[in-house]
Amino acid sequence: MLSNGSSVLVTSFQGRVRAIVEGWLLGQAGGPATADVLYGNVNPSGKITETIPYRLEDVPSFVHFPGDTTGVRYGEGLFVGYRGYDALATEVAYPFGHGLSYTTFGYSDLSVSSTDNGLSVAVTVTNTGSRAGREIVQAYVSVPGSKVVRVPRELKGFADVTLEPGASAQVEIPIASDDLAFWSVSDEAWLVEKGSYTVEVGSSSRDLRLQASVDVAGNEPRRAITLESSIKEALAVPGFAELLNAVATSFGGGDLAADEEMMQMMLDTPISALLGFAGLTGEQIQPQLDQVNAQL
Repeated sequence: MLSNGSSVLVTSFQGRVRAIVEGWLLGQAGGPATADVLYGNVNPSGKITETIPYRLEDVPSFVHFPGDTTGVRYGEGLFVGYRGYDALATEVAYPFGHGLSYTTFGYSDLSVSSTDNGLSVAVTVTNTGSRAGREIVQAYVSVPGSKVVRVPRELKGFADVTLEPGASAQVEIPIASDDLAFWSVSDEAWLVEKGSYTVEVGSSSRDLRLQASVDVAGNEPRRAITLESSIKEALAVPGFAELLNAVATSFGGGDLAADEEMMQMMLDTPISALLGFAGLTGEQIQPQLDQVNAQL
């Protein structure tokens, strides 16, 4: 039984006990509440809201502390907490969102759809144990191939359900568009990126049972192509693929847009750099860029 204000290392004893009850900061009724859990009068259902590492050195912010005379730098950025552990594939003692009870739960029939307001997630949860219990279902979202810096997955919604032994229920988790948005510095606005989103649901950030993908239309404005636009940015504009192939043909590149391996290498290349390989100048290609931009 633990009672503490922040995460503590448990590696010295976790392998020698059958269970660990985390009480965090208990109030004046903490004693009777703990006894009810230990004697099985109630079925615990809490989930931890931080990651318990194996070592202090594994914490993403470790390299920034204790700082110096100029201050302490919080340098994790987006990669704070479980996001940093996931990005580095660091093994942890207990992951974010973890929490057991005296029963078990099964997940099935995941469905995800895109709506005008965001995403609608639904999953069937079944109490597969012999005790009534409460499960907290967590939905994590990722955007494979995103053009902005993102963490491997982010918790975007959760819901709880209480079930008798053997009972099932459909749990719905709405995810608002605002929760999918990122801040665009160039547009000075919150934008939802267009693309395929992956939704994973489960019992913790490291116990993800089901996965589904859904296409999101997004609300990004179409931007005019310039010579400093990347190939990836330009390919989002109708007509640029044909222009790219014309440039590739001029230096024997063939159907460049169809060469997936070559395209992956060039996605972050500015158009101006590609022209240099082809022996072309910006003035030569600008009329074609203007023609493509006219379709926006």
